[in-house]
Amino acid sequence: KAVVSTQSTGGDDTHPNRINRGVLRTKIESGEGTIPILNASESLLTWDGVLAGQRLRTMSCSDKLCRTNVLGIQGSLLSHFMSPVYYSSIVVGRLFSESHLSRAIYKRAQVPELQSQLPPGYRVNVPILLPVSKPEPRSVNKASGFCFNWTYGDVHPEVTKTVNGKIDDNNASPSRICKNSIFKLFLAQYKKIKQSSEFDGKMYSEVKYAAVDYTKAKELFIKQFRDRKLGCWVQKPVEQNMFCV
Repeated sequence: KAVVSTQSTGGDDTHPNRINRGVLRTKIESGEGTIPILNASESLLTWDGVLAGQRLRTMSCSDKLCRTNVLGIQGSLLSHFMSPVYYSSIVVGRLFSESHLSRAIYKRAQVPELQSQLPPGYRVNVPILLPVSKPEPRSVNKASGFCFNWTYGDVHPEVTKTVNGKIDDNNASPSRICKNSIFKLFLAQYKKIKQSSEFDGKMYSEVKYAAVDYTKAKELFIKQFRDRKLGCWVQKPVEQNMFCV
């Protein structure tokens, strides 16, 4: 049984036809807020540009949630083992608006051009959306410079610095959830489960792309936003996935 907060701002969207409704938005490194990315030339980051001082851009949280409601939360690597895994519910701590939230994380993806072409097992997921009964007061402070991750059975969480993704220790060690660490774990489990060495010597990018259905669903998801003039998905520098372990 869900307890709905009386402090929520749920209800109908009073301006559903505004041109910015459903547009993809991006966060900028060391910046506050989000901006739309409507030009394809602005959606591609290059490694040379980043090294020369170009600020990194990442998709907004609501855009990422929308993507996981189509592709699943398992990512491309785990798609070699399992079908898509979807959220059953999402709870929002404060500033809850059902109309805005539902549009942001699944309704804008509910278009026939996408739904009719998704590979078997993929769909536009519709999770239950809930507020908390006692939302915390809004904070005006900047986000913390640290990230915590933990798994069941851990004595302590791993603490990483958000500025570089390294562990907060004297050695600045790479995190256990960085791409390199995750790729090593995947290869070890793939050999054990599939009894195959087909990915030995392959680059991280090649193994990700080999998840054919996931890759197709991702391309369709990005294309439907572009075709409807709702923006372009920011692509990280391709070089960051071109490595072997």
